[in-house]
Amino acid sequence: MDLQRQWILEQGDVVERHARTLFESATPVQGFRFRAVRETERHIARGATCLFQASAIADDLHAMADVLKKSPHNGSWDIYEVKAAGEVKERHLHDVCFQKIAFEGAGYVIDRVFIVNINREYARNGEIDPSGLLVTNDATGAGLDLVTDVEARIEKARRLFELPDVPSIDEFPCECKTKECLTLDHYSPDLPSNSVYYVSRLQLAKARALYAAGHRTMRDIPDTANLSARQRLQVTAAK
Repeated sequence: MDLQRQWILEQGDVVERHARTLFESATPVQGFRFRAVRETERHIARGATCLFQASAIADDLHAMADVLKKSPHNGSWDIYEVKAAGEVKERHLHDVCFQKIAFEGAGYVIDRVFIVNINREYARNGEIDPSGLLVTNDATGAGLDLVTDVEARIEKARRLFELPDVPSIDEFPCECKTKECLTLDHYSPDLPSNSVYYVSRLQLAKARALYAAGHRTMRDIPDTANLSARQRLQVTAAK
């Protein structure tokens, strides 16, 4: 794991710890997969109305919700996903939409879905105030709009798992829009540490085009390449 991915994971853990203070009565669920599912069901049977890392498995779909909280509406449930980001992104909506599909497949009635993310307007003064650091966004409507798309992606993933051999990237193209996609490591195991894929904020399509043209590392990028001032500074430093 490179330092950037490690940093992203660590930041996510920090934000989640702050988010948990907003749900002080929540019960943590231990374990993974079927053990976590059994624990989730056991806590609910004992009267728990808010859980951390609640799990559900239905039709080979496995979902873990950062927070599963009893909704005030007809005994249904709300899902909260915590994201270490300053805005709600499409992939966050895909995430909560998938969780809603999985939990409903397991028999839960899901009322609303929320995304808890960082408030960009927050200014720290002394100890961090989680209620100011984080903002909760109702993503129910936006998530519902993506149900058809997410269901299609689920079916595509199922087809992938049924293949006898790992397909090439041409046979099963990656739809990831970011350079952080882990398929880069799989399909390009010889990727150098300072590859063109790690130029800051460079669109994935541009990075792929540079790589396909034989420009493997930042040092290989020609001076005539269309880069922003920030990107050019990074490439110049590498050279």
